Amino acid sequence: MTLNPSQSSDRRQAGGDINRRVVAFAAMAMCMWMSMSAVAGVIPIPNSVFPSGANLGGGGSVVISGTDIGTDIANTTVTIGGVAATIFANSNDDIDVTVPARATSGAVSVVVHKTSGAVLISDAFLYQHDYRGARDFSNTANPNGPWQYGWSIDRAAPFQLITDPVVRSSCIQGWVKSGGIPAVLRSRSEVLCSLSTWYWPEGRIGAHPAPDGSNAVIRFIAPETTNYHVSGDFTGIDPHPTTSDGAILQNGVELFSANVGYNAPQTFDLRLDLTAGDTLDFKVGTGGNGFSYDQTTLVIVITGDILLVDGLE
Repeated sequence: MTLNPSQSSDRRQAGGDINRRVVAFAAMAMCMWMSMSAVAGVIPIPNSVFPSGANLGGGGSVVISGTDIGTDIANTTVTIGGVAATIFANSNDDIDVTVPARATSGAVSVVVHKTSGAVLISDAFLYQHDYRGARDFSNTANPNGPWQYGWSIDRAAPFQLITDPVVRSSCIQGWVKSGGIPAVLRSRSEVLCSLSTWYWPEGRIGAHPAPDGSNAVIRFIAPETTNYHVSGDFTGIDPHPTTSDGAILQNGVELFSANVGYNAPQTFDLRLDLTAGDTLDFKVGTGGNGFSYDQTTLVIVITGDILLVDGLE
């Protein structure tokens, strides 16, 4: 077949038109992509999960930190171990979430979902099935599984639940009776926190008594009938110094008590046969000499024999 010059010219013009259209379409697509990217923004990258490298359990909480990670919170979700986690607080650069319950122990990954994409934080922490006062602490639920946060008029008086709204700062979060104390709080910082006259170790739970002698109380309710290993300490964190007292009561009967000073842990290590529903109250009082400077932190670790099938102790 032979093309005359006019036909050849028509073909070249048609081909040029197609090429120009492709280029124009590509340019339009690039502009649209750039416009959409500007709206979606860059995916914020978390730089830490706290506590990291620590054991966590269902009902506990973690703080996910990173530049702008807490912005556009209405369009942000978090999954932990593939299960949706509840976001209960945020600032521009952090998100506080509640850890959902899991069936088995082991390493758990965290995924932060934003409109601009999702970010995976592999093996962010270890999930375990023992009970730890600080690790399991909740800033949104009271009661919180086997844990309750409250107060009593004195060491022997009945437990009363704190129902007032929670407090939250850059350093601490927790439950405070109206009027300011007694209070049950936990550090939400990855480093030693200097607040008021306190030097609060990272991730620790704490309690402060009231001027009238009322005790701050952390209550554990046994979920199963078995033998439990209960260990930990009471430690004063105010160098002025702390002069509080700590006690443990089982169903109202005192098992342990000690005067608590600054930076001098009063340790306990108990083996207890508990029936499901039995209570352990960890109480912090004034030491009998006023409430000033009596901020006290606690380590509480509770493992039931029924949990040893997981090999956790």
